[in-house]
Amino acid sequence: MQWDIVGKVRAQIVTWSGTAFSGVRKDAYVSPLGGVTDEKGVSAYFRSFAIAAPYGTRVTLISRPGPDWEQYPWRSFHVLRPFAFKTPEGKPCIQCPDLESLHAPNATRIAYDFSESVPVSPSLAAGTGWTFGCSGTSPLAGNVHMIRLEYVRPE
Repeated sequence: MQWDIVGKVRAQIVTWSGTAFSGVRKDAYVSPLGGVTDEKGVSAYFRSFAIAAPYGTRVTLISRPGPDWEQYPWRSFHVLRPFAFKTPEGKPCIQCPDLESLHAPNATRIAYDFSESVPVSPSLAAGTGWTFGCSGTSPLAGNVHMIRLEYVRPE
């Protein structure tokens, strides 16, 4: 897994190998000094995801690293006040039980009857809302090769 940490960002990222937070759990901690503690080795093969981070933190899951990464499947999550919920420790959190569908930012299960497609954005800069992305010929779930973290001041 490649990490692209822009600026001073603090976050806890948790991934699961299955949908709906099932399967093998792996945690990664990102320090404001730029270090990543990735104890179990977050791999490309995850299907559900959560991030606990300060408001304004944006994480982008990228399927193909490189200068043209926006041409391939990617999805961005922005920890924003009206959408994030608090963890038992009091940290703002957003979670996604299935990388391929849009669910509420605090969803704990997949409600296929109410699932929607992820809002499409041609670029990271053009995206709005708490989550958006770009789909392609290959799925993003199980195919994330780079995680980009940055702080974007909430409007």
